[in-house]
Amino acid sequence: MWIEGEDPERHTFQKHSWYDDVRKEALSGRDWLSHYGPEPGEASYHFRVAREGRYSVWARLNDLLVSQRCRIDGGEWKTCDLEADPRERITISPRPDHRRIAWHRIAVADLAEGEHRLESTPAAARAATASSRGR
Repeated sequence: MWIEGEDPERHTFQKHSWYDDVRKEALSGRDWLSHYGPEPGEASYHFRVAREGRYSVWARLNDLLVSQRCRIDGGEWKTCDLEADPRERITISPRPDHRRIAWHRIAVADLAEGEHRLESTPAAARAATASSRGR
């Protein structure tokens, strides 16, 4: 399954003209959900699981100067390990700065067939991003 991170069911992210100015051609949907503000933003995604099983949740997000938390189906918020095994890290800003993204496994969950909700929030910084989330 694949969920475009820039298309949440709902979110409280705050766009910032400087932070949002990135090379969007490098992103799957040619867009991203970015947040740059004094308060944490939160994004919520609805998805359907066709077959019960153990799923890995991957997110392509900023991993520099930020921490990320997520939860599934209203469970406990868990801090995502953004140090372990980042994949395909790229700088997407027009010049070198902290606007970079990489794929990270942010959760592993046993999910029943049916409807579910993923919530994600930056936990300790001004900036966060989401490009795509998938199994």
